[in-house]
Amino acid sequence: MGEPVPGMPEFIVPLLTALETYDSPMDMTGMAETYGVKGTSLREFLGATVQHVG
Repeated sequence: MGEPVPGMPEFIVPLLTALETYDSPMDMTGMAETYGVKGTSLREFLGATVQHVG
C-alpha cells in the first residue's frame, strides 16, 4: 500500500498506512444536539435503502 515519497524517510509510508486502520470513536451526542441531527440506526438505514431499491 502506498508508494515512497521523495524526500521522506522510508518508514513513513508503512506507518501512515497502518494509521489508516486505526479508529478513534468519538461521542458525538453533544454535536448532534447542537445542530439538531438525529442519529440513524443500522435498521433504519437498511430499511430506507431497501425501500428505494425495491
